[in-house]
Amino acid sequence: MEKRIKNKLWITKESEQYTIGMSKELQDEIGEIGFAELAPVGKISAGSRLADLEASKMVVEIACPLSGSIVARNEETLDHPECLNEDESHKNWLVKLTAVDNQEFEACSPYEDSEKKDDNV
Repeated sequence: MEKRIKNKLWITKESEQYTIGMSKELQDEIGEIGFAELAPVGKISAGSRLADLEASKMVVEIACPLSGSIVARNEETLDHPECLNEDESHKNWLVKLTAVDNQEFEACSPYEDSEKKDDNV
């Protein structure tokens, strides 16, 4: 199940693992990414820093939309941050989480609804 949420991220749930990545809208908004720093493997709370991105149009701190445990990071982005500019989800994902409360996932505001209220990243 894939969900696009208010801060222009996507979340894919596969079994008990949640993959978080960047939407095309976010990529277009911030421009070409030239640097990426991701949160370390381990526990993370919703609202905590998930990623810092330096792009051609702005520098952005991405907040984590879910609480859980980061079990994998897209390590390729550390040496090749330009892979986040790709449209394919197997390249532009940021982290994979487990130990996420499914109700928290279900409660994430969809991008379509929140775009009208709050266009912040």
